Amino acid sequence: MQYLVWPVTVLVIAIVFMLLFRRDVSSLLARIQRIGRNGIHALPSEAQKATEQKSPAEELMRTFDSITLREKERSIKKDLEDKRLPQQETIDVLVRHLAATQVALRFEFINKTIWGSQILILINLNSKPMGETPEMLKPFYEEAAKTYPDAFSNYTFDRYLDFLVSASLIIFQNGRYLITNLGRDFLGYLVATGQTGVRLF
Repeated sequence: MQYLVWPVTVLVIAIVFMLLFRRDVSSLLARIQRIGRNGIHALPSEAQKATEQKSPAEELMRTFDSITLREKERSIKKDLEDKRLPQQETIDVLVRHLAATQVALRFEFINKTIWGSQILILINLNSKPMGETPEMLKPFYEEAAKTYPDAFSNYTFDRYLDFLVSASLIIFQNGRYLITNLGRDFLGYLVATGQTGVRLF
């Protein structure tokens, strides 16, 4: 009889397990796709799907996350709560602040890559409502190339102006270059942040 004790015990445990977890087992059996040497491959359960599926807001929140960021969020929320703004006004304020932050970051990126002579072109165009032809702007390039020949050795005049166009600081229209609103605001940004000093190139 002692030889029957373990098989009977295992059978009892198996029956109890099936009774207690029959729903989970049935669900698993229904989701099984294949059984191979690496184990059982099954579709995710509804609970797993619910856990895995994140709302668009949650996905966006996960893109940027840090302790410093969360502390700043709490500070902004407290400031908004103290002002007791209506919901739509709160949204408008947050959108404006986000837009201002994005523009400031864009200006800072441009500021780190633009050359001094290109800023001089923007200043010149800012006072020319009708714009300038490429020939009128070429002296800015030639003067800088004469002063810094190594930096300009492989930097053509077209590429030099294309930088300003690709940064949306100027546009080429009807044979003339004109400064854009972004270009004017960028000059204002340099003045406001005290970055109008002499630069290289």
